[in-house]
Amino acid sequence: MDKKIVNISSFGRIDSLEKTIQSIYNQCDEVNVCLNDKITELPNFLLQPKINLTITDNSKGDAFKFLNLENSDGYYLTIDDDLIYPPNYVDYMISNCKKYNNKNII
Repeated sequence: MDKKIVNISSFGRIDSLEKTIQSIYNQCDEVNVCLNDKITELPNFLLQPKINLTITDNSKGDAFKFLNLENSDGYYLTIDDDLIYPPNYVDYMISNCKKYNNKNII
């Protein structure tokens, strides 16, 4: 079974980031979060077993969601920090990748 990896970059949207992560967390094996923000205290929702957190300086902005892409071993999906994803989003995206023999970006 292929690993399901979701990646997100966020700046100044802690409230919406939490809702986004809640909507996607149970759909994947790993959530990589690049927090492009200097905060004094990490919210509890970022301290979960599947979440890998990187705090950045925002020098690359949203492009930080591609951090460690070359070291990934599975389906690498990028998402936005201000959207709520449907319960079947990850599986739907992967099924469409497979539909095209993993040769197209969906």
